Amino acid sequence: MTRPIRQLTAVIEQTAKLDFRPTKEGGKLRKQKDEIGNMATKIHIMRKKLREMMGDLQQTQQVLESNAEDLNHLMKQNSAYAEDNSAATQELAAGMEETSANAAHIVENVGIMRESSDNIQRLAEDGEKNSGQIQERAGEMERISTESRHKTDQMYAVMKQKTDAAVEQAKSVQKINALTDNIKQISSQTNLLALNANIEAARAGEAGRGFAVVASEIGDLATQTLDTVSTIDEIVGEVNSSVSNMTECLTTIMEFLEQTVLGDYEHFAQVGEQYHADADTFQQIMQQTKEAVDALEQHIGEISSTVSEINSMVEQSTDGISGIAEKSGSTQNLVTEGYDKLQECTQSVNVIRDFVAQFHLD
Repeated sequence: MTRPIRQLTAVIEQTAKLDFRPTKEGGKLRKQKDEIGNMATKIHIMRKKLREMMGDLQQTQQVLESNAEDLNHLMKQNSAYAEDNSAATQELAAGMEETSANAAHIVENVGIMRESSDNIQRLAEDGEKNSGQIQERAGEMERISTESRHKTDQMYAVMKQKTDAAVEQAKSVQKINALTDNIKQISSQTNLLALNANIEAARAGEAGRGFAVVASEIGDLATQTLDTVSTIDEIVGEVNSSVSNMTECLTTIMEFLEQTVLGDYEHFAQVGEQYHADADTFQQIMQQTKEAVDALEQHIGEISSTVSEINSMVEQSTDGISGIAEKSGSTQNLVTEGYDKLQECTQSVNVIRDFVAQFHLD
């Protein structure tokens, strides 16, 4: 009688230490046709379920860690793109301001244009050639923006699928609560058995003294089991909190990708289209300028008006580019915020990994 109890105690102590590896003693105890065998069977079922759940949790942690690494790489790329766009728009704004100043200078010195008609003719021809190059670059920009949007859409779909799967798998940790309730029930039954054993030992008098000692040990073991269950409940609470934080972080990141990054790519594509349209307009203006220079002496007023229109368009373009620069700055801030959220998710994954490391499964 004492030996099976000691073996059962060893199995329970092994469980309390979060060691769920199978034991030979447990298999022997389950074959007994008594309360000890029944209790050993229930403990075996509990340990098996806990082992399976911790295996699922470990796989979930690995998936989340992989997703966090992928998102970290993506956020770094987006940050680099945002920085490049911000620098490019600042350079464009500076160039447009300089062009605006030059146009104003042309308006003030329109009289000199009559004496320099040959030079203006050559500049107009060069401008027409340059406008063709601008059209080609604008088309390339539009194509790259469209491809980037398509790739981002595909990546977003894959990441969303992985994130949804990871969140669903993380919910398996809630099953631990049911198992701890089973442990509490087993401990209560053990206490009841110990109490009955003490009563029977008291009735037996001197002959039951040894049995009373065993019953007392069983009662102490049940108390220790309840203490262990309380510790497990606390750990499960921490895991549930980490899973909740992880889910919130992943949701925030996916919303950021859907609402901001994809929107920015759409905006970049629109900018490319507008850039292409502006290049067409610029080419038309250069053609008109070249034709006007042929009759510069007779149409100096028309040339002055055209230059004024160019100046107005440059000012409008400067304002538009300034707005794009501000938008790029905002995008950079959002990317930084998303990266911070990703770091919080990574910390949550580390908490889960440390928790899983406490369990011995194989």
